[in-house]
Amino acid sequence: MVEIKDPVMSITIQRQEHPNAINYETHVNLSAAFDRFVDDPGLSLDTIAGTGTSAFCVGNDLKERHERGNDVMLESGFGDLPGVLTS
Repeated sequence: MVEIKDPVMSITIQRQEHPNAINYETHVNLSAAFDRFVDDPGLSLDTIAGTGTSAFCVGNDLKERHERGNDVMLESGFGDLPGVLTS
């Protein structure tokens, strides 16, 4: 879920039943959120959080990737977020 209360963006991964593992849909949503963040110089990124209490995010959803039969994810640089955060 992406929430924007101008000028602040907050992102919450809402898959607590799978310790917030990043599946294909979550990957697409995160990519779109980070692209929007980079494209709008007026936005500040407040938090990236996960629901539940057991984990922020355990990483990729390996079970879904196995069930899909491939490791194909959309090409994305998440809005070049690593470059943006280090510059």
